[in-house]
Amino acid sequence: MNNLFQQLNPTRQLPTNIKQMIQMFKNINNPQAMVQQAIQQNPQLKSILDASNGNYEKAFRDMAKQMNVDADEIINMLR
Repeated sequence: MNNLFQQLNPTRQLPTNIKQMIQMFKNINNPQAMVQQAIQQNPQLKSILDASNGNYEKAFRDMAKQMNVDADEIINMLR
């Protein structure tokens, strides 16, 4: 039922896991260290970053595009 509601709802809502990730980023003191640790622990993240020639922004925007999420919306939420 929730999926049907989201499909009928004209406003775009972020998946819960992305909202949780944003809150986690807001609560940490050193986001760069957290990202580095996540990359080391997750080979998929490393391969995405490698495919973007080490460009974190391009990797982020590519992942957001694959997930049908507006990257600028996420960035604005982090500010």
